[in-house]
Amino acid sequence: MNKVCMPIGNSKNIQKVQKEGIMVKGTIIKSHFEPNPRDDEHTIVNIEFSFVINGKIIIKKLTFSINTTHMDYAAIGQLLNVPKLDMDSEQFMDHLAPGCVFDIQVLQKPPYDCLFYFGEELSAVMDYDAMYM
Repeated sequence: MNKVCMPIGNSKNIQKVQKEGIMVKGTIIKSHFEPNPRDDEHTIVNIEFSFVINGKIIIKKLTFSINTTHMDYAAIGQLLNVPKLDMDSEQFMDHLAPGCVFDIQVLQKPPYDCLFYFGEELSAVMDYDAMYM
């Protein structure tokens, strides 16, 4: 399975990041979860993370919305067209806690556009379109 990734920075640079970017480890500094006011099944995930590139500590932020209701149904095998998953929404959020380490693919020059790669466990959950519907 491929790891799910999300771009941070200029979305026009995604292919450039994939081609020229280097892999580094990033560490979550802060994470915050809040209900999505536009959809009561979704949770907005706010992550602040850091990584070191060229001897400099870079801090970036990532925000996305995910359907935690669907995630919880899938965790008990009750979501149509999605196999039973090994993780519910609470466990998902635990994997995004401060101190957790992830792979980051980043361009070596400012503004340090990058791709945030979720680990295999999180990717197994995030790989389904139902998690974003």
